[in-house]
Amino acid sequence: MSASEVGGAEFPFWSFSVELYERPGVAPACLALQDRFGCDVNLLLFALWAGRCGAAVGPEEFARLDAAVAPWRSRVVEPIRALRRLLKSEGLGATPGLAEACRQALLKAELEGERAAQELLARSLALRAPALPTDSESSIAARNVAVYLGWVGAAPDAHPLAGVMLAGLSN
Repeated sequence: MSASEVGGAEFPFWSFSVELYERPGVAPACLALQDRFGCDVNLLLFALWAGRCGAAVGPEEFARLDAAVAPWRSRVVEPIRALRRLLKSEGLGATPGLAEACRQALLKAELEGERAAQELLARSLALRAPALPTDSESSIAARNVAVYLGWVGAAPDAHPLAGVMLAGLSN
């Protein structure tokens, strides 16, 4: 799904996230970090975005960012995601076509919810727009992701998955 299909390209963090998410291996890595380690994909993407903007993000900022987005995530995004996943695994008596149509509508709503979550994050920690990426910004992005994984208490085997996301930055 392109940035213009959900919300538009006028929001640089969202455009960055959609572009990165579409790169090979990034979506499965994000979903594995979310499902196996409880990571918030938007916070992971924000860690990368902040690095691209030249900003280091520490545990205190991650706590503040998480507090800003947690109510939206738990009351809007996660319930929509749960319904969408339920319809993927069970039709609940609906015809397959109707169940799929509902699932697609929920997917669109979930993506709009994710975009709104990203706007909350962007408002919580204002960053300058990035120029062309540099090696130092890539290093900051890698550090930000490592700090985030430590902050959520992700197991060491989360780091190779995060490496896929970081590799996506340079593709």
